[in-house]
Amino acid sequence: MSYRVAVVGATGAVGREMLKTLHERNFPVRELAVLASGRSAGSKVSFGEKLVLTVQNLDTFDFRGWDIGLFSPGAAVSAIHAPRAAEAEARSTAAIPTARRTSAASPPARRSSPTPWESTSSPT
Repeated sequence: MSYRVAVVGATGAVGREMLKTLHERNFPVRELAVLASGRSAGSKVSFGEKLVLTVQNLDTFDFRGWDIGLFSPGAAVSAIHAPRAAEAEARSTAAIPTARRTSAASPPARRSSPTPWESTSSPT
């Protein structure tokens, strides 16, 4: 199975890191949309070493039919567009919680329980 993935905030540091991680982990991407503000629309971002994608305008993007939306444009923009993606029936949306950080240099808040892909057993 492969997925149609929309990366929101693709021109920022976190968005570029999400693209890098998707590529490095060989995430099964069928189609990839890179989204940002109208000011960044038309710019280019890399996905791996060979693929260069054109940034699309988040304000006019249609999320219908997309499987996953990864959001990292900041809390205010995510608050507007993540619900829009959910209303368009994107199967899954995830927002990076930048609003919880005290500064760009501080680490993200720690989860109290492991995510489904993290091991719950300790090394022997």
